[in-house]
Amino acid sequence: MKKSIMATILGAAAFAANAAAPAVKVTQEEGFVDFAFPVQKVEQLQDGTRSVAVHGSLGGQPVGFAVEFHPNWKRKQIEGSQASVYWGTGRFMSTGGDTDRFIDALARLYGVAGGLHQAKASVDAEVVGLDADPAAMASAPTRMKFFFQGDGSQGQYSEVFINADLKRGILYFNEKDVDYRAPLVRNLAK
Repeated sequence: MKKSIMATILGAAAFAANAAAPAVKVTQEEGFVDFAFPVQKVEQLQDGTRSVAVHGSLGGQPVGFAVEFHPNWKRKQIEGSQASVYWGTGRFMSTGGDTDRFIDALARLYGVAGGLHQAKASVDAEVVGLDADPAAMASAPTRMKFFFQGDGSQGQYSEVFINADLKRGILYFNEKDVDYRAPLVRNLAK
């Protein structure tokens, strides 16, 4: 009896927590699938790395992940322009079952076949800040593109836009190209 009461209480608490989670906004326009995640936590680690954790509700399920932005961005002016890009590195990180559910939802929305997808613990990426220095993302919206190399083969290479507006508490996970759908899922999932 105690076990069933406890299970009922824990189940109700989990349902209430999911219901209270802000919704992840999914936009499907012009053939692209884009996500706007509520930022849950921003941390500046001792080595200068900025960690951004996102969490929300998607289709009634809790989803989330974390992204690390490493320090030491290198500015490069675009030839023939006043604009610059900022090259550095980052990492997509699993936060557990929330990330598994996100990868599953991503695969489903992308039309990528396969069963349940389990997220890799972390995936390193080359990152470019697009005319905005990622080191200053705490004070200004920052547009970035992540490059995932996979196993180094052409079939594993993928790109995705990850844009941060930390003042508004939003992190965007935006599709770059439909040809990267399957490789992106393969890069992020085991």
